[in-house]
Amino acid sequence: MSSSSLLALLGYAEILICGAGLCVIAAKRLWTPYWALAAFLAVRIASDLSLNLIHMLWLGSANRGAFYSSYFYVYWTALGIEAVLGLLIIYSTFRLTLTPLRGLQKLGRTVFGITFAIGLLALGSVVTRSMTGTKVLMVTISQLQRTQSLLTLCVALLVLVALRPMGYSFRSAVFGIGLGLSLMSINDLVQAVLYALYPSVIQSSLLNLTNGLVMCLSLLIWTAYLAMPEPKRGDIASPLLRWNERLIGAA
Repeated sequence: MSSSSLLALLGYAEILICGAGLCVIAAKRLWTPYWALAAFLAVRIASDLSLNLIHMLWLGSANRGAFYSSYFYVYWTALGIEAVLGLLIIYSTFRLTLTPLRGLQKLGRTVFGITFAIGLLALGSVVTRSMTGTKVLMVTISQLQRTQSLLTLCVALLVLVALRPMGYSFRSAVFGIGLGLSLMSINDLVQAVLYALYPSVIQSSLLNLTNGLVMCLSLLIWTAYLAMPEPKRGDIASPLLRWNERLIGAA
């Protein structure tokens, strides 16, 4: 089977997995805690279907310029929306993990905001006046995606360390969501490094297949963890309770 056929199969599998994830969220009525994740899945389905339709029309048309432009803007717009939703997913996961601890939640929001601000400052340093409109769009969304990936890995590591002390199990949905996002983020950062060192690698079919496999695996992890019964939350470790009280008292 050719690489293009495998990519097409992964694309269809991705749509099916996203649909299954939305069905699980709807069936278990998880809209409130996982609305950002549901929005991410919906955007992913919409973008995949749109890009597939544009590609089919593109191949059968003599005027391919208009379809290329449509493909370009749908792809990069969806990528930008997914990066923002990725930030909201990891932030909501962090909040869920620290639900009863208002002091630690406030500290986490501060750190989250500072890190995001640093990412925005980095964005200003990579955009130059000589760039065209499409180049600015690509650079802006790429930088936003890198910021989201770095922030996701930092927060996911914090959630992983705090999981057991917070009374959560490794079978909890918050762990599965953090794990899936971490895989996506690692893949995105590796891509960014490879592209910076070897610009031609972006056209590699192996890289595209890897991207498709990582995305499908991450979506499967999300769907599986959401479908599993949520383990009962245990007691919160006393050191965390003391730190929380101190932070509340210092506020």
